[in-house]
Amino acid sequence: MTLLERVTVGQQGRIVIPASIRKHLSLEAGSTLNLVLDGDSVTLSTPTSAARELQALFADAPRSPGVLASEELIAERRAEFLRELE
Repeated sequence: MTLLERVTVGQQGRIVIPASIRKHLSLEAGSTLNLVLDGDSVTLSTPTSAARELQALFADAPRSPGVLASEELIAERRAEFLRELE
């Protein structure tokens, strides 16, 4: 689904996210958004959306079956630490 809305920047640099977009993204007062500047474009995204993008980037990364990536990282760091002690 693509929604296009035009907004105006207020005196203090604030913009109002239109109700149709807030509803679609389930945004409420206090919700957190990521703002990314890329050249002359600004993109707003939810943290959940950003997490999905990261997961997609690493979806094809080689993994050891049955081993969590975090466990592999911890094991690598421990081995590196032990090498530095020698």
